[in-house]
Amino acid sequence: MARKVRKRRRPRSRGRTSQRRLGRGLLIAGLALALLYFAFTRVFFSPFEEGQKPFHLLAPRDVDLYLRREALASDFTADGALPVPRLYDRIRITSTWKEFTESALWQELEWPRDLTAAVGELEPQLRELPLDPVGDVLGREVVVVARGLERDDAHWAFLGRLSDKAKFAVELFGFDSVFEEALPGATREELHDETLPEATYHRVVLPAGGAAEGDPADAGAAEGDAYYYARRTDLLVVSDDETLLRDVLKRTSGDSEDTVGLSRTYGEHMPAPSRGAHEMFSLGFTMTAGALLDAWGLAPDRGTPSADATENILRGLVDVELLGDVVGRLELDGSQASLRMHGEIDVGRAASDEGGLLGQTPFTVHERLRDVLGLVPADVSAVATLNVSLNRFLTTVTRGFSPDVVKLLNDTLREVASLTAGWQVDTLPELTAELARALGNEITIVVRPLDHVIPEGSQPLPAMAFVLPVDDLAAWTAVEDSFLRAHDLFGIPSDRMKQLDEGVGDRKWLGLVNQPIEEIAYIVLDGSTLVIATDNDLLREIVEVYADQRMSLAGTPEVARLVDGFRRPGADVAQANAAVWASSGGVWSVLEPYGEYIADLETIIDLGAERIRQRKALINKEYRQFAGADELPAGVEEEVDRKLDQILAAQEAKRRSETIPQLAAAWRDGYAWLPLVKQAAVALRLGERSTNLEVRLDTFLGK
Repeated sequence: MARKVRKRRRPRSRGRTSQRRLGRGLLIAGLALALLYFAFTRVFFSPFEEGQKPFHLLAPRDVDLYLRREALASDFTADGALPVPRLYDRIRITSTWKEFTESALWQELEWPRDLTAAVGELEPQLRELPLDPVGDVLGREVVVVARGLERDDAHWAFLGRLSDKAKFAVELFGFDSVFEEALPGATREELHDETLPEATYHRVVLPAGGAAEGDPADAGAAEGDAYYYARRTDLLVVSDDETLLRDVLKRTSGDSEDTVGLSRTYGEHMPAPSRGAHEMFSLGFTMTAGALLDAWGLAPDRGTPSADATENILRGLVDVELLGDVVGRLELDGSQASLRMHGEIDVGRAASDEGGLLGQTPFTVHERLRDVLGLVPADVSAVATLNVSLNRFLTTVTRGFSPDVVKLLNDTLREVASLTAGWQVDTLPELTAELARALGNEITIVVRPLDHVIPEGSQPLPAMAFVLPVDDLAAWTAVEDSFLRAHDLFGIPSDRMKQLDEGVGDRKWLGLVNQPIEEIAYIVLDGSTLVIATDNDLLREIVEVYADQRMSLAGTPEVARLVDGFRRPGADVAQANAAVWASSGGVWSVLEPYGEYIADLETIIDLGAERIRQRKALINKEYRQFAGADELPAGVEEEVDRKLDQILAAQEAKRRSETIPQLAAAWRDGYAWLPLVKQAAVALRLGERSTNLEVRLDTFLGK
């Protein structure tokens, strides 16, 4: 019988076994990850959820203030637990900043001390946080909005774009154990509203006295401030007002066009960033000008003219109350800072004769500044140039004068008219009309400190020059001749009137007597440009610059760089009908002498009233037997007068040696911030329906 052959079983492959085990492991791991993902998304959030739209499309349009910064993390550097602004590292090592922090002005400020104290309190808490406040919450995009600023019930809201780590932390904050540990003594309530995306948000009430002082045992005994918060994907909204928070959340659904970013003013006029958000500090903003002016107490009282004629004139030229919605951008790039703004004008409130500046033809800023700065010497303090309706501008200037000054000028004009046959200009309105006929609608004003000693008690007026185009040389000559014939009325003796041919025109000098201004000098350059100056040296140097015999301000490299900042490619070229350039050092040279002058005016003693008061006190103290008597004996009267002379002389000596210097020093300390800015240029376009403002600063951070 044949033997049955048994088949040999092949040995099992170890490689195949390992593959099967690996497959089962991967399957189990996949199921575990799926379950973990499902659990995570159910409890926390989906790691793959889409982010919210840009925040300018979430901010309600009716807020009074909106601030937005992208890439805020690029403005900070890590320094221990606290993020430190990169700018601060540059600022604190400069001698200019050190001097400023040692000034009396800085020492009087409370917010630096409050900020230092707040940082000291926050640092231990921030060390315990698992989050980087800048990198995880503020760093990518942040918006702050405020509403109701003109009222006492102003409210704010904060919008931050969260990292995944920050989203996880916000969800953990929803667990009672985490919440109680984070905010001891606080309470949290979940609120529902079916009209909102995802329906829920939260209300947190801090214990009275703040969360840090709260005791869980006393929770509910006394409530403090209430705050509201919600997370929608990578958006965190925190507000002190429930309505404002809900208004933001409603716009996350995408069905609302009533947002800041979709407003016409924002869409058409928000200035574009000069460079990428990571490359420089760039803050976009919108505001309701009237609300902020009221909130900051800056709204002018139009019913009460100022005692300062200059303030009245500026108020007539630029009426800030006409401003409505404003959009703008603040940027800091190296040592250069810039502010660009566009505002809508309330056409219904704009007067047709507003200052002579409203609605005038604009000029290209960098070209106009280059031209006017090219006409003046390099050591001037400030230059302003305007396109105006000269008649309305001069009318605005005269409206700034007090009634007594206006009466004096009108009386003088009548005397001038009586001395000049055929000259019938005898009121200020008639004079402004005649000047407007002779001169063009452009005016440039140049300011420089006086180069001679100012008499004691006199107002330290700076040297000034006024440059205007001549439209009708014959009309200007008629005005000039009429005033020269009446030179005695203006305190100008015949022997103090001189004339010198400069080759480009006759420079004429008039020396004044017993007047606040010691001299007037003027010239018509090549029959087309009138220059009138209150200082003959300034006029002479302007003529030298015009004749290429002296370097102009425009030839200074740092000034040229600042002016070139207004030059932008394409259609975004800066336009204005008023522009100003100023150097802080020059402005300070003009302002500094005013310290003693203002202190003197504020402390001047009415000698008549003071003598009566001191006489009464002296008699009651040393001559009581004569108290109430109508007259004193002759010898006693002489003795009292002698003592009163000594008392008043001592008072005046103390006022001049102690009081005036102390008040003047305090006044000067108020300008200790000026060295932080080397020079500034401002361009304003005031149109019939809208206005643009651009400010460019060259700061102390430059080399």
